[in-house]
Amino acid sequence: MVRSVAGRRRHYPDERYASVDALDDDLRRWLRMPPGCGRRWRLAVSHAQDGGATSWRVAAATLAVVGLIVALAVIATLYARADAARLDAERRFGEVRALANYMLFDLDSQLETIPGTTQARREMVGRGQQYLDALAATAGGNADLQREVAVGLARPGKCGGVGQAHVRRPAAAKANLERAERMLVALTARAPQALGLQRDLGRVRYLLALVYGARDNNEAGRLQKARQAEANLLTALAGVDRWSPSTADLAELHTLLTSSRLTQADVFKWREQYAAAASLQEQEEARLLALPAAVRQAMDFEYHSGRPAMMLGDSLFYLEGLDDALAAYRRATSRCEQGLVKTPRHRRLMDGVLIGYWSIAGTLDEMGSHEQALIADDRAVAMGERLVDLDPENVEAWRIRDMARGQRALTLASLGRPTKRFACSSTACTGTGQAQRLPDDAERARDAVVPLRNLSQVYRDYGDAVGACRALRQAIDGWTQIERRWGLAEFDRKNELGVVQLQLARCPAL
Repeated sequence: MVRSVAGRRRHYPDERYASVDALDDDLRRWLRMPPGCGRRWRLAVSHAQDGGATSWRVAAATLAVVGLIVALAVIATLYARADAARLDAERRFGEVRALANYMLFDLDSQLETIPGTTQARREMVGRGQQYLDALAATAGGNADLQREVAVGLARPGKCGGVGQAHVRRPAAAKANLERAERMLVALTARAPQALGLQRDLGRVRYLLALVYGARDNNEAGRLQKARQAEANLLTALAGVDRWSPSTADLAELHTLLTSSRLTQADVFKWREQYAAAASLQEQEEARLLALPAAVRQAMDFEYHSGRPAMMLGDSLFYLEGLDDALAAYRRATSRCEQGLVKTPRHRRLMDGVLIGYWSIAGTLDEMGSHEQALIADDRAVAMGERLVDLDPENVEAWRIRDMARGQRALTLASLGRPTKRFACSSTACTGTGQAQRLPDDAERARDAVVPLRNLSQVYRDYGDAVGACRALRQAIDGWTQIERRWGLAEFDRKNELGVVQLQLARCPAL
């Protein structure tokens, strides 16, 4: 022990003990010190003070240690503050995410069914886009944040979709949905058993199918995306035992599956494969009716079960089964009316009632029951006027209101009521206003052209051959522009453009 403390032989004479007494004093000091490193430190300092020659070294070391201790204390304090700031930032970030998700999903879903909220939803879409872009920039490799961005992008995409209160962002909707699809495909490849991701991807692909069909008139792309969506949704439904989704999740899965299948059926209709379309529509109506009561209650059942019946009526109409088509239309309309008893201002149910009576009127008019058709026409137009009054910013409301007006003009022509000749103006019948609001939307362009043939017939029935031929030429110009920009579906080429060309051939040359 003595050797370890003071008995080392010093290389330089001035570093050695001057005498035995000096060594003895050093030992006594060492023995009086408490055990541990402090004893060695005090001994070294004391010896340095006695030695004199090395005191500056010990002083420097002392200052270094003290400085290190102070630095560590400062670092610990700053770390604690930074950690508290980080926790506070994470809390605030979580609050912002929760609020943004509420606005993008819960609140928007509630507003979507209420007439008069289109402007508010349009502003929400713009704000939501800014938030999602910022979130995407910080998501990095965080799979949860990436999924949140992808699912969020689908919501503004949905707001630009078909059959909804349109917020006039079709191009942005398509870009958002394609971006969301790429993100979800990558996430699903990393976690193929994550059934929630399959549901998310199925939803995005279904919405893309709508955009491809309505905006781009791309029926092949529409069918492909609808089939991909169906595959994703079936995968999610097949794993419900492992996934254990909530009743609300199950309801959404079933409605999305129906939607993806009805989209495929609609493509079949446009390809004039009416029997295939009708078969799929009948199956989906029966499947929804057979769902457990709890799942039916968790969805807008009257609306969603009415959709396949309404579309089935269209297929049966073109199959010339007018009685069966009329029964399907009435079944669908009745369900929507039942839903309105519970929620009188539910926009989608109001849309369903309008389209239902419009379809009933057209079928009755075709069957020769013109007076009954006019009753249905008046109900459809009244509902259309109500929708437009409640939400003037809703382009979709204008579109279906104009369809109802056009059908009413045809029924009046069938009844031979010249005093009502101009009940449907050319602007209302052709949907010119709503087409101008969405110039990049193929469906809206089509909606502006289709009624021109009916308008021509109205003019012809009242002896105005010039007006009839003028409307037909306008229709030819419209179909030509649509074909150049988006291409024509075979259905329109045969049943719309082909008929207009035959009728125009009978017009005198001007």
